[in-house]
Amino acid sequence: MNILYIFQYFGTPSYAGGIRAYKFAKYWQAQGHRVTILTSKTQINPEYLVNVKGRLFSRLVIEDLDVVVCNFKYQQSMSFMQRMVSFCIFALLCSLYILFHGRYNVIYATSTPLTVGLPALVGKICKNIPYVFEVRDQWPMVPIEMGVLKNKFIIKILLKFEKKIYKKAGALIVLSPGMYSGVKKVCRDSKKLISIIPNSSDTDLFNPGVSGERMRKKYNWGKKTVFLYAGSLGWIHNVDFIVEAADKVKNNPDIHFAIIGHGSEQENIALKIKKLKLSNIDFIGAVPKAELPEYLAACDVSLSTITNIPVIEHNSANKFFDALAAGNPILLNYSGWHRDIIEKNDIGYGCRLCDLKEYVNKIIVMHKNKKRLNAMGKNARELAENEFARDKLALQALTVVEGVVKN
Repeated sequence: MNILYIFQYFGTPSYAGGIRAYKFAKYWQAQGHRVTILTSKTQINPEYLVNVKGRLFSRLVIEDLDVVVCNFKYQQSMSFMQRMVSFCIFALLCSLYILFHGRYNVIYATSTPLTVGLPALVGKICKNIPYVFEVRDQWPMVPIEMGVLKNKFIIKILLKFEKKIYKKAGALIVLSPGMYSGVKKVCRDSKKLISIIPNSSDTDLFNPGVSGERMRKKYNWGKKTVFLYAGSLGWIHNVDFIVEAADKVKNNPDIHFAIIGHGSEQENIALKIKKLKLSNIDFIGAVPKAELPEYLAACDVSLSTITNIPVIEHNSANKFFDALAAGNPILLNYSGWHRDIIEKNDIGYGCRLCDLKEYVNKIIVMHKNKKRLNAMGKNARELAENEFARDKLALQALTVVEGVVKN
């Protein structure tokens, strides 16, 4: 098959960010298929972008993958409306590319944003190319519940657009049971194939055999219980919550926190740490994916947080599955399916959504039971290998794609 994979935030392990699309594309290519990535330059390592300037489209070879980069501006620091405009520009550029470049057997379009569905629709309607649509976050429900999308006319159009994308898709892939329920409501009585294929654990990159001693020495963590957040630093991720928790336990010198990542809120987080005069947090900044294993190996507990919006409890965060692969216990500030998984398998704890008191209590419990953390870590790795290994889930997605082409 000749597969066009559309994802606005494609990146590789040599740069910070999620690598689901990279790993899926590499796996599909290894199975004998031709894969072309159509993306923006947002998460591409700058070393690959030297000759991109001034061109509308640039075709690159990145780690043996054929990558077409749309040259346009996007930053997480943009306002919501600026980001919406940027999303639309990307969708229009991708649509033009599909109309005038190449012939593909199938399109694999992955959100967010929802506008990624536009070029898939263009390919379907104008060139009869079937497509699979992957729902990473259910738009427009997420921005509606966040309160950033309020215009009733725009909401009405986006809801119709969402329904149209689902209707025309050959198949749909969602990343969690909650997303499945949400998409099913939109599809209503449709017999559309909807598969749950969550984010996955890279059991090769992350593994319990990696030593974290170098990082523990570098940051002088010694025998402290270290709670690590490694992920995006946007408003939706609510890393402020971790800072508030650190403030509550600052009198315990044996509890320490580390924050890795970048995003629109990183300056505010750094300022808050400084304002509260917290010496129990290391704010490390962005780290390439390939370097993360040492950091996860150095910590005792991995953290995943979200803001106080219930629909986001259906998320399928990369950091959650990275922690499983690394063999780390996990602490959440939310419930939902992630909490069900870790508590059923004795891997960590969840909390009522954004309940700071309960969260701090769980931090203290985990600190006081370090021997139990070891057992939790072993359970995490076992679950990663048995249920969420990346190649296993990449094969499931490929099977869906092959079924759409066959039919």
